[in-house]
Amino acid sequence: MSLTFDAEYADDPNDVMAALKAAYDREMLFLRDPAPWIFIDSCPESSVRYGINAWAASRDFPQAKKKHEYSRARGV
Repeated sequence: MSLTFDAEYADDPNDVMAALKAAYDREMLFLRDPAPWIFIDSCPESSVRYGINAWAASRDFPQAKKKHEYSRARGV
């Protein structure tokens, strides 16, 4: 599953990636192995877009995707 998150340019990239990793580690729907790949995806005009490639078991994928979409809609 490929997820994206936006952060402000003023935010330290290492802090943002650490926060994404910590959030990933708390979420039980995603697999621990393989580990997530967290990276800077792009730099639009108003923010830095971070990507995370995370893996979920096929049985958990629909719920993981729905949870991510809900979080995005809330601006998390």
